[in-house]
Amino acid sequence: MKPALFLLLLTLPVLAGGERALVFLIAGQSNAGGVAAFSPETNVESGMADKHPTLPGSTAKEVGIPTTSEAYPRSFIWGKGGFECLAPGKNLKGGYHDPNRHGIELPMAMLLEEKYPGADKFFIKHGPGGHNLHTQWKAGSGPDYKKFKGQLDGAMADLEKRYDQIRVIGLYWDQGESDRPKANDYGKNLRPLFAAFRKDTGISDLPIFVRKHLFQHGDDSFVPILKAQVDVTGEDPHAHLLDLDLGSNEKNFKAWAWTGKNGHLSSKAYLELSGRILELTKK
Repeated sequence: MKPALFLLLLTLPVLAGGERALVFLIAGQSNAGGVAAFSPETNVESGMADKHPTLPGSTAKEVGIPTTSEAYPRSFIWGKGGFECLAPGKNLKGGYHDPNRHGIELPMAMLLEEKYPGADKFFIKHGPGGHNLHTQWKAGSGPDYKKFKGQLDGAMADLEKRYDQIRVIGLYWDQGESDRPKANDYGKNLRPLFAAFRKDTGISDLPIFVRKHLFQHGDDSFVPILKAQVDVTGEDPHAHLLDLDLGSNEKNFKAWAWTGKNGHLSSKAYLELSGRILELTKK
């Protein structure tokens, strides 16, 4: 990818009816990858319902997020061979080795299809489960960072060949649980990560959306990570804290988890987060 060309493309005016590309980046660990269930029925089919039944109103089906490819005619996700048509049940890169899971890409695609019907939408996503920031996502050199950057470089080079207008909406960062052993260093590691994202995209003011963690109330080992999420986004004019916290684990699980006592977000949560991101991009 050529940063100077990338910046030039971003400065081009967005024409009301013109062909253009919208790009959304997703990075982190399992809640970036996503394990939200398509429906109570697909959760049963996955074999997880006995141990992890879905909470009422938590799934894509119940909150109105379509899970058929026909609902996303101009949405694409970066795969092993390049961009592929967004195909729920096939290539969303969710967790649990269950194709019928999703992350924030699905409600974001739904809302972007509604808001920008004349644009093509592209998602670049890397969210492996259980990976940390201090080593695996280390800015510029960690294996997850380098894998994500490789996807980003390939994806943007492809788009630059095909589109005169490219707008990167921003990057969704959802990670933290695996950094408890290095919790006090989380802020020191997060700042250079954001700087590296901006350097390697060529977008000095790249919006970064950080999901504040919800299910760690009472866990003293996690307090420095929560503090870092608040502090870093507070001091960074182009970073935004996405705060769904209702004040207790009990309330948060009921409102935002797909199953009880499992710290993974539901379709309902991802839909709310997507709406907040799009509201922030208006400013």
